Amino acid sequence: MKRLVVLTGLLALCAGSLLAQKIRRDWNRDLDFQQFETYVWMEDIKLPASPQRDPQEIDRLIRSAIERELQHHGLRKADSPDQADLKLKYFAFARAQMETQEVDNKAGTGPNRLPYGHWRPFGSTRIDSQLRRQGTLIVDIVDPSNNQMVWRGTVEGSFKDGDELDKKVPKHVKKLFKGFPRKN
Repeated sequence: MKRLVVLTGLLALCAGSLLAQKIRRDWNRDLDFQQFETYVWMEDIKLPASPQRDPQEIDRLIRSAIERELQHHGLRKADSPDQADLKLKYFAFARAQMETQEVDNKAGTGPNRLPYGHWRPFGSTRIDSQLRRQGTLIVDIVDPSNNQMVWRGTVEGSFKDGDELDKKVPKHVKKLFKGFPRKN
C-alpha cells in the first residue's frame, strides 16, 4: 500500500512539472539545415515595459540564450545581414495569473497545522494565493533567400518574479532547441 501511495505521489509530481511548461516546434522537414552556417537578428525587438526588469536586460537575456543554443548547433552570427544564411526574430510576452490553494488549519502538530495552545475552530481553512506570470517565447527562423519561415519554436512557462527569469529563460530555450534539425 505504501508503494502505491509513493508511486501515485511521484506520478502526480511529474505530471505537474510537465504541465507547467509547453514546448512546440515546427519546421520545414524537406529542407537540409546543414546548408545553413550563419544567422543575423531581424530588426530590434520592442518588449513591453516591465515593472520588474528593464526590457533591454530581458532582451539581452533572451538573445544570449538563443545565440548559445544556435552556436551549440554549429551556427554562428554573421557580420552583416547580406552574409547571413538565416534571419531570427523572437516575440516574448507575459500575463499575470493568480494561483490559489486551500490550506487546512486544523490544530495539532505537523506541516500546515497550528501548534497546540492556539485555538481555531476545527475544520477551518485558509486560502493562500500567489501571483505568478505566465510567459510565452516564440522564436522564428527565416530563410532570407525566399523569405520563408523554416523553423518556429514556442515555449510557455510560469515564473514568480523577474529574478527567476535568469534561470528559467536559458533552461527553457535549451529545451526548445533540443530538437533543432541542424546537427553540429
